[in-house]
Amino acid sequence: MTITTSHRKRGAQPSTYPILDTPDTWRRLEADLRSQHLPHEATPEASAIYGQKYAIRARLENPAGVSADAVSVWVIRTGEEFPRFVTAYPEGSR
Repeated sequence: MTITTSHRKRGAQPSTYPILDTPDTWRRLEADLRSQHLPHEATPEASAIYGQKYAIRARLENPAGVSADAVSVWVIRTGEEFPRFVTAYPEGSR
């Protein structure tokens, strides 16, 4: 299943992104982020109302062997000592 979104910034054309709509797809993405992104250095981003955000920029390869530069965003909430996943997106899409 896919969704199509129009990006109006800089005259970009509509892009198609897959929807992670099954438990197996989500589990695979989680495993890929843990094994492919978490070993890389996290860069502190702007502090959020809930705590400190961090971004990891690295290649992410899907099960079919296709890879792309991606950003995963994590937050360590105030009063906690462990990161929580916030979002992930293709590098350069924001």
